[in-house]
Amino acid sequence: MPKAGFWRVARVSDEYRYGSCATSQDFEIYAPNASYEDPLMRAHGVKQIKSAFYTLPKIFKESKIVEYIVEENMVSPGKGEILIDNKQYYKFMGKHIDMVSLMKLYVDDGKIVHHEDWYVLTPTSSSMALM
Repeated sequence: MPKAGFWRVARVSDEYRYGSCATSQDFEIYAPNASYEDPLMRAHGVKQIKSAFYTLPKIFKESKIVEYIVEENMVSPGKGEILIDNKQYYKFMGKHIDMVSLMKLYVDDGKIVHHEDWYVLTPTSSSMALM
C-alpha cells in the first residue's frame, strides 16, 4: 500500500499548471534540499527553485500548461515518480511558442526531491524566428 504522502503529492501534480503565476504555497510540495533541472539550468534547494519559477513572468509575457497527462508510479515504499507529459504555451517578444515537455517529479516521503523538465520547441512559423 502506498504511503499517503506520495499520493498527496501526486494529487498536487494535478494543480502543477501554474506556469508564470507561482505562489509560495506551490513550493510546499518540495523537500528542503530538492533539485530542479531542465536543458538550460539547474537549481538546488527550494530557494533556488522558487527563484527559477519566479523569473518566468520577467522573461515571458505569458506562459501556461495547456494540456497534460499525469502518470504516477510507485518505485518502492514511500518513493515514487510522477510523469507529467504536457504541452506548454509561451509568449516571448510578441512571438507565440508551443513546447512539448515531460516533467519528472521524484517523490520521497510525500515531497518532491528532484524535478526534471525536458522539452522540445515545436517549430511553428512564429517560433522559427527565435531559433
